[in-house]
Parts: sequence; C-alpha cells; structure tokens
Amino acid sequence: EGSSLHLHFTVNDMFDVVVPPGVAPNQPFTLRANGQRHSVTCPPNVRPGQKFRFRLPEQRGGIVNGQKRTTRRLGRQKCLRNSLFLFIAALLVVAVALAHFVWRGRLRSLGAFADRGGGGSSAVGGAAEMLNNFVQTGKRRAPAAAADDGSPSLSKARRIIEKNGEEGTVRIRRNDDNEANDDQHQRLDVSPVDRLVDRSSRVTLPDENRTLAFVHVGKSGGSTVSLLLRNGCMSAADGTPCDPPDRWRRVPGQTEETVASKRIRFYLHTPHVDSGRMAEYYSRVTSVVVVARDPLERFVSAFLSRHPINIDKMRTRNIRVRREAEALGKEPPAWAKPVYSVGGDAETDQIHRQAYFGCYPSIEEFAQCAGMDRRNPATNRVFNTHIVYQKRGRHEKDISLKCWEICQGVVAGKSKYIHHLRFNYQAFLEHLLPETEVFVVRTKKLWQDWINVNNMLGAKRNVDIPNEGSHEGRVNSGSTLPVRNNLTPKSRKVLCQFLTNEIRIYIDLLNRAVNLSDDDVRAELEGVETSCPSVMEHLKEEINNNYTIKR
Repeated sequence: EGSSLHLHFTVNDMFDVVVPPGVAPNQPFTLRANGQRHSVTCPPNVRPGQKFRFRLPEQRGGIVNGQKRTTRRLGRQKCLRNSLFLFIAALLVVAVALAHFVWRGRLRSLGAFADRGGGGSSAVGGAAEMLNNFVQTGKRRAPAAAADDGSPSLSKARRIIEKNGEEGTVRIRRNDDNEANDDQHQRLDVSPVDRLVDRSSRVTLPDENRTLAFVHVGKSGGSTVSLLLRNGCMSAADGTPCDPPDRWRRVPGQTEETVASKRIRFYLHTPHVDSGRMAEYYSRVTSVVVVARDPLERFVSAFLSRHPINIDKMRTRNIRVRREAEALGKEPPAWAKPVYSVGGDAETDQIHRQAYFGCYPSIEEFAQCAGMDRRNPATNRVFNTHIVYQKRGRHEKDISLKCWEICQGVVAGKSKYIHHLRFNYQAFLEHLLPETEVFVVRTKKLWQDWINVNNMLGAKRNVDIPNEGSHEGRVNSGSTLPVRNNLTPKSRKVLCQFLTNEIRIYIDLLNRAVNLSDDDVRAELEGVETSCPSVMEHLKEEINNNYTIKR
C-alpha cells in the first residue's frame, strides 16, 4: 500500500495496474481507485513491475460502494433542506394569517366601539376608517398607533368635520365597503416614505361655511398668486381694501376674476408675522390657502434672492422695465416692482451686504461657515471692513463681523439680514389652529394646484392662468440671476440637518392639504428625500418608533 501504484484508466471502469515490488503471485495487496481503497490479488503469472488489467467491483445498479454512500448522504442533505424550507414557508403562512385576523378583529372592535358611541368615539371611528382603508384598498399608508386604553392617540385617524350652525358637530365617516376582497388587497409591506403620509389631521369643511385667507410663505410663489387676488395686498388684513380692487386685470391672460379672488378675505405675509398677530388673523377664518415649497429649495432661493449682486441686478432690471413702460405711456407690469434693501435701513443694509461679501459670498461658503464645529479655530474669524451709508446725512464707520455667529443666526432663523429665512414655516404656521382647513399651492405645481383650489371653491370651469412665457409666470425668478446655487452634496447635507424641523412642519402641512391626494403628498416627500435623504431617514426612524410626526 505504501508503494506508488500507477493506475491507467481505460474504459468501462477498467484500470491497468502495475504490481508493486515485493508482491508475489497470488499475494493480495491494496490499491486506490476512484478515491476508494480496494484489495487486489496478484495474478499467478504476473511479477512485480508487470501490468495486469483490473475492473472495479460493481454492486446493485453498477454503483461503487463509496459512490453509493456519497449519493445517499447528498440525498439526505437535500431532504433535510427541503423539509426546512417547507417548515419556514408554513410558519410564514401562519404568521400572515394571524396578522390578517388580528387586523380584522381590531377593525371590527374599533368600529363597534365607535358605533356604540363610547368615550373618544370620534377618534376611534377615525382609527377604524384608517384601518379599514388599509385593509380594503391596500393603499400604502401607516396605521395610527392605537393605545390599548382608547386614549387620544387614536386621534391620528382621519377627521371629517362638518359645521352645523354655531356650535358645529363632528361626523365620523367609516368605510363600510364589502370585505370580500380583503385578502386580495391587503398590503403589509408599508414602505418607509409611506409611513410619513398620514392624512389623519386633515380637516374638510362644507363649502358654504368656508371663510378664507391667503398665506404667502416667502420664496414659494406667493408673489405670483397674490397678483391674482383682489385682496392680495398687505393692508387687506386690517380692513383697508387694495387699490385698485380689480388688480388682477393687470396680469395678462386674466379675462375674469377667479372664485378664489372673490372669496379670499385677506393676505398674510412677513409684516403680519412680524406684528405678532398671526393667531388673531387665523382665528378670523375657517380655511387658509398656503403656498409651499421644499424647505431646502426655499432656503436656497431666499439666500440667493438677498445676495447683493442679485439684488442689484433685479433692481436695475425692474427700473429699466418700468421706465420703458412709462415712456410708451403704458402701465408697468405688476412683476416689475421696486426692490428694497433690508428693512429699508441704510446702515443695516450695508452691514448685510458686507456680511455676504466677507463671510459667505456663495451658498456653498455659507453652508461651510454654518456647519463648522464650535471647537474649530476658524469659528473665531472676524471680517473687518468699512461701510459708508446715507442716513440723515453721510455716515461712515469701521465694523467687525463675527462670521460664524452671523451664519448660525441666519440658519437658525434669528438673523434680521435675510428676512425670508427668519420668517420660515415655523414662524408662519405655529399659530395655525388644528381645526383650520388647509389648501396648499405647491411651487412646482403652481397653476395645477391653483386651478384645483378654484374648482373646489366652486369654479364652473378651469380658471385662466397667466400667459405662457410671460414674466407673470415667474415673478422674482432667480433663473437669470448672476449668483446661483453651487451647493456640494456635503454642504447640502449640512443645511438639511439645520432644516429638520422645517421639513417636519412642511410634511405636516402637506398631509393637512384637502386639495392634495395621497399620491401628491407621496411625490412631494420623495422630492424631499432626494434633496435631504439623511433627514428623511431620521424622520422614518421617528415614525417607525412612534408612528407619528410631532411638530
């Protein structure tokens, strides 16, 4: 066995065997063939060093013992794998069936409780509706977190509020469709983005009870829409009519006043927020129309709109257009309005300009400035400069600007230098009542949403929109401004982190919009996820843990 045996394979499991030294005729010796050991007897007429032909022994079916054992072992392993797979599949089927019956049982119990008029029945009935919609339609939405004791957390279900007289009543509408297709439409694979689509706080009012205000959140397209409103001026909120009342006629393409223009009582913008009276204004109406934009896009637009180089360009352009119109004896277009400095204060305006030039000449450099860690020595950088301004005579002075502190104030919405960042979603909407009905006009879907809002308010046909390609379609557009967005992905992430709370409020606003479908909201959230994926991932985790967004 210790000798080297040379086995030469021929055919039909035959081998040529060389007899090893020391083996006599008729003497047994051991060899290996096909990975198996075999005992062979040397033929009587063969001497060491000579060859003889050897056939492997066969058993039933012609399978060698070792091969048969291997085959059996593989068969047993395959059988075990198949059994394990069938067992896991059976467990999954049982789990899905249990989940189905649990959801069905919870839905029936909640519905029965609401029908009996038990405590908190409004909230429970709304939760029943949400669960029923989840099972019936298979729409990808997250169920509200229902407390075991029927606590107010069940109010995260849809509320349909209908006013009757002064007191008003609340009617809960449940989906009582046939449950025959439950199994077919059930959806348990709710995606993370869909968990943010929660329409439970949406309030819908009968049209005859609506009183409306228009809320212009800066850099969201509100200037464009305000031109179409008879009460789209600052003074209307305090009872002074706009001059002229048919101001919408100044917009080319407008042949008649829209329903929204007739029904919106007043207009709210940054001066109204600054007055501290937003709670009072909101209490005077049942519904609001709000222009809204992706928070990061709004931030970038607000920053660039106040850049001194861009301000100078817009001011020069608008002055030129107004003068050309006056020279022809025509009224200047509404979009060519005067461009003012910061707060109209000459000294503040000069400081604001120098902060841009010395601390953050671009949005990319602003993000780097705001995102620096406090321990970074660069946060102590001071920009020293000299300003000259006219304020009851000529003045000049040396100033020192602490760039990091200014950047922190701007991004936190506390700086007076960039007012549209100070008057953000938080400032505009913190006093908006939960029972207020909300319509949203999205910047990217401006005219589509404007038409839909008018239709919901009673328009007999789709309203006219400003002429295609006219300046009215892009009031304050930044597409032709010299200083533009140059954010890198890293700096965009920095700004997104600062805007986390703004994104929360924006999501809540979209969810409350009665004119937006679930798909509309989902599309907007996917857009936010594209621009701020890290923040959206954080909010998804929040939802996974709490099943709610807290504003």
